[in-house]
This record gives sequence, C-alpha cells and structure tokens, in this order.
Amino acid sequence: MMIQSFLVLCLFSVTSLAGNALWEEAAKEIINDGDGLYKRYFAINPKSDESNKRWPDKTIRYCFKNSAAKNAFREAIPDAMKLWYNAGLSESEYKFVEGDSSECSKKADVLTIVNSNVLSTTIGKVDPESGGDDEDLKKGPRSHLTTRLNLGMLRLRSNIAHEIGHAWGLVHEHQIAASWTGGLNIGYVHSTALTPVEVEGEKHVFETDGMFTYHCGNLIGYKDVYNKVLEEAGNNIDAADQEMSTICTAHSPAKNSKFYGALEYIPNLNSRGQLRHHMKSGTPIKDQLDMSSIMIYPSGSGGIGFASGKDDSDDDTDSDEDERAPILTLKDPINNSDRIPKNLRPSTLDVAGIHSIYADDEAEKQGGKAYPNPDSKHHSAFTKYFKKSGDNCASGSGSKKIKKRGKTTGTYTEHIHRHWARQAKGFVPVHRAN
Repeated sequence: MMIQSFLVLCLFSVTSLAGNALWEEAAKEIINDGDGLYKRYFAINPKSDESNKRWPDKTIRYCFKNSAAKNAFREAIPDAMKLWYNAGLSESEYKFVEGDSSECSKKADVLTIVNSNVLSTTIGKVDPESGGDDEDLKKGPRSHLTTRLNLGMLRLRSNIAHEIGHAWGLVHEHQIAASWTGGLNIGYVHSTALTPVEVEGEKHVFETDGMFTYHCGNLIGYKDVYNKVLEEAGNNIDAADQEMSTICTAHSPAKNSKFYGALEYIPNLNSRGQLRHHMKSGTPIKDQLDMSSIMIYPSGSGGIGFASGKDDSDDDTDSDEDERAPILTLKDPINNSDRIPKNLRPSTLDVAGIHSIYADDEAEKQGGKAYPNPDSKHHSAFTKYFKKSGDNCASGSGSKKIKKRGKTTGTYTEHIHRHWARQAKGFVPVHRAN
C-alpha cells in the first residue's frame, strides 16, 4: 500500500500558498514573509476546527480576475478538471464551475483566477480575514496560473490540474516527512536524517534516510543565496558552506534567507503539533509513497536548465526537451531511472485524498448526528448491529452513564458510536454523539 497523497496532517489557522517557488523562479512577486505564509505543506484536516476551509457542497466556483485571465484559461481549466473526473472524481458530486457575475462579486466565496508568470494556489477555501498583512491573500482564495510551458510538468493542462488539487485541499506528496526520514517523526530533518554526499560538479547534495537524494545546489536561486551568505561570511568559504547547508535543509533558515526554492521541498517539521502519518508499520516508505501522484514534483521542477513543453495531447514525456537539473532523485531507481517522473494526470490516491477531506459532508447533511440518528442512511445497519446493546442505544436515547473503575467514561450512545466508528468499515465516521 502507498501513502495516500492526502495524508491528513495538522492544519493550523494560517493561510497557505502552494506551488509558487519551485514551478517558477520569479515567485517573489507574490510571496512575502507574512506570518504563516510558508506553512503550505499541511492538508485540510476535516476533523479539526479548520473544516470551514472546505468548499461548501463540494463545489468550487471560480471567477477570472480580468479578460486576460479569461482569454488565457477559460478553455484550459475545464480540460484540467476533466483529468480529475477521468481519474475517478465524481463529476456530479465535485463541481468546479465558473461563477456568474453576482457570485464573482463575493471574493471570499470564489476562487479568483489570475493570469500570472507563476503557478500558485491557496489551499482550500481560505478566509480573507486570515491574510494578515498580505494584501493578495486578503482578497480571498486565488489561483495564479501561467501559460508558460517550461515549468512543472511542461503541460498546461497538467500544471493547472496540480493547482486544482491544491484548491481542493491537497498538498505536495514529496513533502511528506516520512519520505525524507524513513518513517521517523523528528523535529528537524537536517539534524538526523540528511547526510552530505559528494557529487561531481554539484554543491550541497544530501542523502536522506528515506527515499531521496536532495540536490539543493541545483535549485533556481541557489547561487544568489549562496553569494549573499559568502559575502556575509567575509568570503570564508568553509563558513559559507556550513551556513548554506543549514539554509538548504531547515525550514526557518531557508525562509529567513528567502530561499523560496528550498521551501518547496523541505518538509516543515518544526511546527506546532505532531505530524500524523497514516503508514503501515514495517512497510518500507518507498512502497507507500504515491509516485504516480500529480501532487509530486518531477525531479527537474525548480531546477536550473532549459525546458520546453508540448501540446497537452502529447503524453510522451520521454521525448520532452527537459534539461533541468534534478532536485530530488530516487536512492532506489524505479524502472531503471532515479528520476521522479512527470505525472500528467491525478492518481487514484489523489482522488481518494479529496474524498477523505470532504467525507464528513454527508454527515453534515444528515444534521451533524451520529449513526443513532434515524435520519442517517446507516441507521438501520447501526440498529441491527447493536440490537442486543440494551438501554435503547440504537434509537439515540442512550443517555445512561457508563462507569469503569469508578470513573464515568461516557454514555451508552457515545461508547457504542465510538465502537461502531472503529468497526464499521466503509461507513462515514462522525465523531460526535447525539
């Protein structure tokens, strides 16, 4: 089993952008140092207080900022969304539709499409009030798109599909911490999980304890940051190299140095709360990461070098003109290649990720009740399953308190619901009782 690309991590009250720095070198135009802006690696947790960041009724309404955006992307956006539908996302259930004039006047409730020189999308339905000092984020959910074909997957439709994944709430597969640490939950990746290695013609290359070799020196922007560090070190090369190692591998130093490229690869581990990985114990991480995800960067994304894209109908990525230097390579090659491929369409697990984020919507439509609620479509199954439980639990009136070892541990309804949620696979868990 592979880790699903929707791994549910802790989501804090921050506004996030995704995809900007590594897909395009000139990302500074929409990135600043606003508090929380770089915590873009966390998926929406549907069981947290942040569930309001999901789009209501599983519908994203988008509006074009101006005629330039409409002319550039009006046809490409539906084509990109079709990639998700073809991958298994329900077209009748998950809607991505252009808003009308009245809807577009409500910037907080629509995804605004901006014709840009970069690729960058807020994760989920962000609250403009959480934008802090960032004027762009105060305008509500936004997706900066570009027609440039020398970025990301080198395909317009696939690049937009990646950004649509962010809009629904998905994050980058390659920033799952376990893929760097080999499955460990640690605070700083660079302190224990990265080993400097020598690669001819490259600087600052690190082998992770997980799947990847990380070629920081190949990142766009590396030379500018290094030259500044060298100057500040009084041209002391050893001191500059040591400082650059930290900047390449630790989130806060990279942020402080405005090394935007590194921020799109380093897992952000020194944040509030523990990362929670849905991993199978004893299963190698390489067998769990979704290497087919459209949310994983291909090896060349953000790397120096020439690249030229093709028409969306051309699926032959092997013949691409792609001379970008690799950023992440695989320690154990797949199909005789150490490169992460360009995935042009969403994977099955990408679709499952969106399903996971929006799974509670059904429960909300049932009135926010647990399975004892007679309005739940699973009520009859619940009743049958617990017909011998007593105290009228299955009818939702099990208010009698249960004591274990002298301590009250909840009502019958609460106990039975918790057991049901654990046992009844395939049913939508609602973690609250009547």
